[in-house]
Amino acid sequence: MASIKLETNDLTACAQKYKTIADDFNKNCNSVLSKISEYDNVWKGTFTQDLDSKVDKLKSVQNSIYTNCLDLVDFINKAVEQYIKVDKGLAAQSTIGTADYPDNVKVSVHVKSSQELQDIYNASKQKANNMTKNVDGSISCASLTKAKAEANGFNADWNGNGNQVYNNISAGEHSNYAATKYAGGNCLQDLIKAEGEPITDIVISFPKSPSYGTKYGHVLYIDQIVDGKVYFSDNIAPTTGKVLTIDQFLKNYANSNGTPIGCVHLKKK
Repeated sequence: MASIKLETNDLTACAQKYKTIADDFNKNCNSVLSKISEYDNVWKGTFTQDLDSKVDKLKSVQNSIYTNCLDLVDFINKAVEQYIKVDKGLAAQSTIGTADYPDNVKVSVHVKSSQELQDIYNASKQKANNMTKNVDGSISCASLTKAKAEANGFNADWNGNGNQVYNNISAGEHSNYAATKYAGGNCLQDLIKAEGEPITDIVISFPKSPSYGTKYGHVLYIDQIVDGKVYFSDNIAPTTGKVLTIDQFLKNYANSNGTPIGCVHLKKK
């Protein structure tokens, strides 16, 4: 397809135009049918049979055209809604059937299903078991974060403790991904403001951990943020997925881990 920019206002106006046409056509048909009924009463019996067949035909045409017009209006409205979603990077699949999108609209966000997430959690735990562990033998947050990144297809080329990971992932191009960084306590809000939702594959670092304070800090991998909800798992229960609003997520970690150092959005090339 040629590179174009659809104007949703024009599509909405088009839908309204067809709705007006449908309503006007229906009104005119009803007016004609009303007149025929009046004439039929005046000239009853003279050409009733002929009128009856024409009335039936007109009603059939009226219903067909009116229904088709309304179907077209509905289709256009859905197209407008879908285009707005795609234009904001919110949809990977069309809800109105197979569609060709303009070349300048990049449809790249895949929202993972609960089963896809669970498969990633299970695979990540197995991979993390073979990586560096905490002194008590449990899976470390840094290892699980790398394992989850790799399970999602990223070459996790960074190292460090939880509170070092944010700084150790350099912004820009890597071997098979690009990293965009957002610093500070409002990093998630800044990320969403800049890139929209849904958004996937986010590494977020915290300055401290409950057991070791600021010695190691904490890091985790956010699978996705959809409609203001954060989907993630943590090294305390690697195969258990959690869903919290952004505020709930930040409050959940505030006391034990502190305000985020920052987050990194990983995007495959």
